[in-house]
Amino acid sequence: TPPVPYSRDPNMIVGPAGYGIEQYVAASEPMDYTIYFEDDAEATAPVQRLVITQQLDPALDVRTFRLGGLSWGAFHFDMPENRAFFYDRLDFTATDGYFIDVAAGVDVTTAEAFWIFTTIDPATGEMPLNGDVGFLPPNTEGYGSGFVEYSIRPRSDAATGEMVDALATIVFDI
Repeated sequence: TPPVPYSRDPNMIVGPAGYGIEQYVAASEPMDYTIYFEDDAEATAPVQRLVITQQLDPALDVRTFRLGGLSWGAFHFDMPENRAFFYDRLDFTATDGYFIDVAAGVDVTTAEAFWIFTTIDPATGEMPLNGDVGFLPPNTEGYGSGFVEYSIRPRSDAATGEMVDALATIVFDI
């Protein structure tokens, strides 16, 4: 038999499983999503800046968007409950020699969710000039991958059977 082709892209989004062939979800329950990312093992440098965006489907109520956990490598962070926006400078200077700025939330005017991770050189307050310094290494030892999570509810006026699409964009260092 001929080999079956399969995708090897490590970046993906996973949403609620739903019920039945149609994959129905309850309008009264939040819908949980996870966006996975990875600096491929064949990469030659760590990621200094990671930007994840997702245009939320019009059937979703942007006002109910809530951030979940985020993780990369051995680091895991649970967001404070019931937060639609988050910003913090995480101090990795003792272990890795840099800060990581994390901004996440939703633009309610455009219905776009976002997560931005930026490696910061503590000496300059800017991204490192050295291309070998970054928070997400190539995934050769299992430390170069991670995820972000969020939940959201359907709009109260969404019709039964309305389809909800989910597509995220993941950009490294540009």
